[in-house]
Amino acid sequence: MIMILIQIAAAMVGTFGFCLIFHVDRRHILVPTIGGGLCWVIYLFLNHVAGFSLFPATFLTSLLIGTYGEIMAHVRHVPTTVYFIPSCIPLIPGGNLYYMLTGLIDMDYMAASKNAIQLVLYTLGIASGLAVVMELDHMRRQFIVKR
Repeated sequence: MIMILIQIAAAMVGTFGFCLIFHVDRRHILVPTIGGGLCWVIYLFLNHVAGFSLFPATFLTSLLIGTYGEIMAHVRHVPTTVYFIPSCIPLIPGGNLYYMLTGLIDMDYMAASKNAIQLVLYTLGIASGLAVVMELDHMRRQFIVKR
């Protein structure tokens, strides 16, 4: 339980740091920081408790966090990227990229290919989840305009 709390805190600190580096306005830093923690909670639940594999867990997490970002952006009247891009930072597969490149350098092609596959699955899960949320929001806006 302590390790899970440490992971959630680390996700929130990482998201907060990302917001600082990319100059997110101080009034808006709290929402993506909470979103980063929520992102990691959802991912841990889907991956470890519900038993989803890598791609479905990442896809559903980015779908839910993208929805969170869209809703909070509409409530706070800011562009959606201010919230949902930083909130997805904990999902970024930095470890897999590192181990893939280390495997390539060490000529351990089995480890490199294993990490490359995981890297692609993470990336496709994040991108497709956010794309679905963005498209659904676009369709919602078009429906409102037509009415």
